[in-house]
Amino acid sequence: MLNSKVSKAVRLAIAFGAASTAAFSANTFAAEGEEKVERIEVTGSAIKRTDLEGALPLDVIDASAIAKSGVTSVPDLIANLPAMQGFTAAGESVGGGGGGVQTASLRNLGSEYTLVLLNGRRMVSSDSGGTIDLNSIPLSAIKRVEILKDGASALYGSDAIAGVVNFILKDDVQNTTISARYDKPKDTSSSNFSITTGFGDLSVDGFNITAAYSRDEQDNLRSVDRDFAKTGFISFEHSGQDLLAVAGSSSAIPGNAYV
Repeated sequence: MLNSKVSKAVRLAIAFGAASTAAFSANTFAAEGEEKVERIEVTGSAIKRTDLEGALPLDVIDASAIAKSGVTSVPDLIANLPAMQGFTAAGESVGGGGGGVQTASLRNLGSEYTLVLLNGRRMVSSDSGGTIDLNSIPLSAIKRVEILKDGASALYGSDAIAGVVNFILKDDVQNTTISARYDKPKDTSSSNFSITTGFGDLSVDGFNITAAYSRDEQDNLRSVDRDFAKTGFISFEHSGQDLLAVAGSSSAIPGNAYV
């Protein structure tokens, strides 16, 4: 009787140990085979989630991609995006009386419906319509750009009907970076100079101060500097008659007249 109880207890102990070993091996294998997924913050959502969980069309342009693109300003970077349509270009703004203000417009819905954020926060408008001047953002200080190509008015408001462009600035700059560029196409020239510096380690000192300066300069190119644009009066012949076409511009104030 006693031997039977002892042998039964031994068998239960052996079975329990084998089950524990199998469970431990399974957990160890699952832990080793588990893939780590980095969690990121996605523009357009107030809930932190992984990139695998998001369903909104989001494009992210990091600093290395910006450097490879060869652009020298934020408006030039925005102009290269396929989703940007109907934005205000430099020539249109200066020649059209826009005062040099360059804006962003997703899918040609208008700059007043494209929300521009800086580190996830709203920027000061350049006019009463709520448009943001992209020239006020230094390209050298940008860490990455997040473009949400879907309406986000439910989260941000009516100015995000077309989408959101979020500029994330560098937050831990400890070196000084200087860049310069000079272009000399025919009849004009342009130059760009930028410097970015900072001090303070966030992980050690608990603070970081970053300063960025950028200067863009482009020579004036007048219409009279080119033969095909010297005058708005174009002579041509049609059906044996000498005609004159007036290629005027509504933006030419005051207008120029040649006799």
